Amino acid sequence: MQKLDSKINVYQLVLRTLISFIFYGGFIVLLTLQGDDAETEVLLLVAKIVAGVIIFFFAIWNFVLPLFIYKINGYQVNDDHLLNVKGVLFQRTDLIPIKRIQHIEKIQGPLQMVFKIATLRIFTAGSADMIIGLPEDVCEDLLMDIKKKVDPFLASGEGFEDEDK
Repeated sequence: MQKLDSKINVYQLVLRTLISFIFYGGFIVLLTLQGDDAETEVLLLVAKIVAGVIIFFFAIWNFVLPLFIYKINGYQVNDDHLLNVKGVLFQRTDLIPIKRIQHIEKIQGPLQMVFKIATLRIFTAGSADMIIGLPEDVCEDLLMDIKKKVDPFLASGEGFEDEDK
């Protein structure tokens, strides 16, 4: 099984931190609020406790889970299928037959450009799958490798004949 780029952990940490800033900021604002009477104070206390629990889980999502992405996630390309393993808490293994692939594309956002990683997106008739965190050159090579394997099926129409049965 091929591993993703080791920078994927830092990329995910930065990405998740940027997303979580909204929640962290909201929690800080909630902590500064004061109630006018006893009933409002109790409601604020309950809201602060609930928000604290939510922020605790966001912190785990933000700072702990990205540490395991590189160790767990990976992919493998064979002559007849592509295997994609992803997820930390909920593992998902996708087995995509090469002859079912209709379209592939390389995606690279601004943050991925900073880390020099890319995403390979694979489309089939029924779904789309992504391999996030490939080094740029590996992503290009993988894209060309899959294209070479898919082209004979597209040219012969073999992938579409199975759908008629």
